[in-house]
Amino acid sequence: MHIYTSREALLQGVSAVQRAVASKTTMPILSGIKLETVDDKLIFSATDLEIAIQATINITTITSGAVVVPAKYFTEMVRKLPDTKIEIKVDELSHQLTVMYGNSQLKLNGYDPQAYPLIPQIEADKVFSIRSELLRQMLKQVIFAVGVENNRPVFQGILFDCYQDNLTLVATDTHRLAMRKGKWSQGNVEEFSAIVPGKTMNELLRLLPEEEEVKLSFSQNQLAIQLPNIIMFSRLIEGQFPAYKQVIPSQWKSRLRVKTRELLETAERATLLAQDGTSTIKLIVKQYQLEVNSASSSVGTLKEEIPIYLEGEETQITFNTKYLIDVLRNLDSEELTMDLTGSISPGIIRPLENENYLYLLLPLRQ
Repeated sequence: MHIYTSREALLQGVSAVQRAVASKTTMPILSGIKLETVDDKLIFSATDLEIAIQATINITTITSGAVVVPAKYFTEMVRKLPDTKIEIKVDELSHQLTVMYGNSQLKLNGYDPQAYPLIPQIEADKVFSIRSELLRQMLKQVIFAVGVENNRPVFQGILFDCYQDNLTLVATDTHRLAMRKGKWSQGNVEEFSAIVPGKTMNELLRLLPEEEEVKLSFSQNQLAIQLPNIIMFSRLIEGQFPAYKQVIPSQWKSRLRVKTRELLETAERATLLAQDGTSTIKLIVKQYQLEVNSASSSVGTLKEEIPIYLEGEETQITFNTKYLIDVLRNLDSEELTMDLTGSISPGIIRPLENENYLYLLLPLRQ
């Protein structure tokens, strides 16, 4: 391999793929990034065998070739290169990479590219596109409800539930459930569902462009996500996602309307009293105000009152403060409604005048 490129282009490539590099592995080659030329393009590939990311940059190719470079050293090297023309040569026998810049050069030992795992090329039968801005908003509003520490794989992912041109994303850790509806712009999907790992969607959030169409292609057990100059592959999670529609209450006894920021700021103050990282918040719903209480026997107490508009009965309920804060930070609405059916039934939080988002939160028994 013999190519010319720039520090900016190299940094763009390594930044896109580096998070897919395996951090703990018994296969040393998985701690590397594969570089391969195709015409006047350089393809960066990284995988931990669960997620794979490929990124493409434009280069000037003198001779084609491929090499696998240790990700940690190559990434740091690229970051510290000067902003000048970069020449790269690879010895195809020793797999040593030589980087030349100005009158200087740096050599890096690499791996045989033939030993690197093949990036899967999936045969998708469910394909649709969606605006990146919409997908980002939808993901942000559900991803915090993914069960990161849950032992059951289905709770570690996000359900993609498609019907005609409607897309519903759902995540739950069994203590709460977040659901966001939207519409994809074009595709060949009638009806299907798939569970995508939360880790994959976290990486996608990092890579999503501001204003582009994102193409998602599903096979039976894999997903490919196509972005400008980047393609991402992921395994799907096997198993049956909970019947989420059945756990959402259809009726309420108390519906309160409150300003999102006021409730958020009060909840954040309540966390100052937390012991061992756990905080609870008690909401006492009255006719014209919401009384918020939080207490710690060793730290102190908090009591605040927030003006509300109430339909229905006065009531009270206790929540995990962090779980409440998570949704308040992602509502994207100045006001919210909270539907309650007593102190031991789930609470339902929605943005005011937006039926596309719903957050179900189980109460704590006191």
